[in-house]
Amino acid sequence: MAFLDNPTIILAHIRQSHVTSDDTGMCEMVLIDHDVDLEKIHPPSMPGDSGSEIQGSNGETQGYVYAQSVDITSSWDFGIRRRSNTAQRLERLRKERQNQIKCKNIQWKERNSKQSAQELRSLFEKKSLKEKPPSSGKQSILSVRLEQCPLQLNNPFNEYSKFDGKGHVGTTATKKIDVYLPLQSSQDRLLPMTVVTMASARVQDLIGLICWQYTSEGREPKLNDNVSAYCLHIAEDDGEVDTDFPPLDSNEPIHKFGFSTLALVEKYSSPGLTSKESLFVRINAAHGFSLIQVDNTKVTMKEILLKAVKRRKGSQKISGPQYRLEKQSEPNVAVDLESTLESQSAWEFCLVRENSTLATSLRARLVRHRHA
Repeated sequence: MAFLDNPTIILAHIRQSHVTSDDTGMCEMVLIDHDVDLEKIHPPSMPGDSGSEIQGSNGETQGYVYAQSVDITSSWDFGIRRRSNTAQRLERLRKERQNQIKCKNIQWKERNSKQSAQELRSLFEKKSLKEKPPSSGKQSILSVRLEQCPLQLNNPFNEYSKFDGKGHVGTTATKKIDVYLPLQSSQDRLLPMTVVTMASARVQDLIGLICWQYTSEGREPKLNDNVSAYCLHIAEDDGEVDTDFPPLDSNEPIHKFGFSTLALVEKYSSPGLTSKESLFVRINAAHGFSLIQVDNTKVTMKEILLKAVKRRKGSQKISGPQYRLEKQSEPNVAVDLESTLESQSAWEFCLVRENSTLATSLRARLVRHRHA
């Protein structure tokens, strides 16, 4: 029983009020430190006592009251008070009542009325299952669909279809690339084939994806089944292959390259393939040379000149000074632009600007290089 004339009880009540009303837990830590100091000053009378004894006003001996209450225990979890046993028991009873509501107990009662065997058979009547007649040669919808897309089944590049990113746009990192196909006919090669690949794919995987999409769309001519027979080159916006740079490394990831326009070129020197000569014309200029790829020797020299000038000026408009082509072996003799490459019997030419002073120095340097 608590007496208001007992200062120990009043102090304990005040200290407990501070502890319980402080959400930060600082009061509890301060009072605990203070109690530790008091315990050092007033050691317990017997070993095992929790605190020193204090004489009350009525003459009874009372144990020393510490700052923390019964429900509050000292810990490093500042501001967190453990739930009392009563609250935990009430929570457990509430959960048990909720579980009892979900369960329904049904008592089994034996029926007094007995049913005959005929009545029992009527409850579970036997049904006769009729066998379906065999199909009269009618194909299923799946068979019809499979016959409608034979290219998908016979596509030798199906293993690279997993790198197709058309169904992953917006959810996974993808890369959209316009691919020109120089191996197609003259009309189809002018239009690029748009390919959406996963950004994590390698260049070799992209080549296989291009071959898979090429075969799935039924394009002609048919490709070689060996993916290693092809490589990717940088291409201009009009589809012209930039042969001044080497092909992309097949082991590098495609996101490493920032090119949005590429060209699929066949490797004529790959082992196991039919030997086929690559047709390249070397055009020497004042500041270097360029290799112009041609399809055959029937191409006119005017087309080669336009490609060389465009390669020299890049994306700028072809205007300003006029240029002409000269054979390296025949300087100062302009090549007839209407003639074909086959009629020239040469594969190396000089790009000379009209009325240019650098033309003479270029010819002299080429002559010295040839004699050396």
